[in-house]
Amino acid sequence: MISGILNLDKPRGWTSHDAVAKVRNILNQQQVGHAGTLDPNATGVLILCLGKATKLSRYFMRLEKEYHGFFRFGISTDSQDVDGEVTSEGNASVVTEERLREMITRYTGEIMQTPPMVSAVKVNGKRLYRLARKGETVEREPRRINVRSFELLKYEEPVAEVNLVCSKGTYVRSLAADIGDEFGCGAHLDRLTRVRIGGYHVDQATSLEDLSRLAEEGNLESAYTPVEGAIEPFTSGVLKNPGTRWGAPPLPRTLASLHPIEPLPGEGEFLRITDHGGRSIGVVEVGENRVQLRKVLVIGN
Repeated sequence: MISGILNLDKPRGWTSHDAVAKVRNILNQQQVGHAGTLDPNATGVLILCLGKATKLSRYFMRLEKEYHGFFRFGISTDSQDVDGEVTSEGNASVVTEERLREMITRYTGEIMQTPPMVSAVKVNGKRLYRLARKGETVEREPRRINVRSFELLKYEEPVAEVNLVCSKGTYVRSLAADIGDEFGCGAHLDRLTRVRIGGYHVDQATSLEDLSRLAEEGNLESAYTPVEGAIEPFTSGVLKNPGTRWGAPPLPRTLASLHPIEPLPGEGEFLRITDHGGRSIGVVEVGENRVQLRKVLVIGN
């Protein structure tokens, strides 16, 4: 079984589930999952966790994302992107480059965003997109997101080309729709590429075609990052008593159980736990007053 992180360049028209199913078939293994959905109309980085690395999905979902997209003004859709049904049309001439640049600054930084009905967000245990398919609309609580940077690259009526860096949970199509509503003419997301998740860039991503070819050549090692390398971004800590049985280390309960770590990690940060030989044992998340075990990743035999 292969264990590691695959940076996949998802093609347009494929759901994230479609991509996972295809990779399972190529690798001939069931233990494959994605770390953050990418809409069917979008392309770019889709992080796939393979084998033991599926236990790392929680970490990768929290990494910063970068997107390159195109907003089309004057048309609103029910899904907020080009795949949806047109719900209204307006006069895009009200949008100018100067006004758009000013508007974008109001959507930069920490803002509240209401998730779209066509999304995987759960309300009362039900996925919103399933309710949307039935023609239902329900109340959604706005969520706090962080748009660290939002740049207008070009505006040629009625299309704006943008680049943005944002936190987990940001819906770029909702940004397009909300800005269109502010102008009073409507807008939707026409095209989108996820350029980056953390340190994983689309320029280094593997296509499904290349993955199939590498599998046939028996050269899959060049397509994914092994688990040991994948957890390098985690802050390192060392267990005081790593135990004698490899694969069943005692787990730390407090930061005091680890050798001194500087700088001291904050709440919500992750630690990579190693034994005294430097081998990775597990990953834990720092709680308010202790190290909370969230996911255990065991390497080796």
